[in-house]
Amino acid sequence: MAEHSEIKSLLKNIAHGLSRMSIKELNDAICCAMTTKDNEFERIETVIRLVAFDFGVSVRELKRPRARGLTDAKHICYCYLHKELRYSTRKIAKHFGNISQSNVYKGAQRLTLANTNIKVDRLFIEKYSQIKEKLNTKLNQ
Repeated sequence: MAEHSEIKSLLKNIAHGLSRMSIKELNDAICCAMTTKDNEFERIETVIRLVAFDFGVSVRELKRPRARGLTDAKHICYCYLHKELRYSTRKIAKHFGNISQSNVYKGAQRLTLANTNIKVDRLFIEKYSQIKEKLNTKLNQ
């Protein structure tokens, strides 16, 4: 009887997930959760949630492979996860729905290659620094 209620609960959770995501997105989230250690998964999700909140978008939008207008937000996630938390580009790419590792690497290198004489780069560095402080505070609690 206990199994029956657990199966019922599982199916409700799946239905709820499908009301918020596509089948592929839900499957990717489940696979990612199963292959990533709990602490790592939570840290990555915390970074994504905080960056999404700071940019005023949903986590789902930020994780979309072809989200327009969210390049800075994605690159800040990639930079922080790769440079500060030392996650591999492969792990980050997998968490963002199996995107290309080269895209993650290029995004993570944006901070290193930024030129302070260029306004767009200067704004990116400033935004990254602000979010980095918030993330360091949040993750070190």
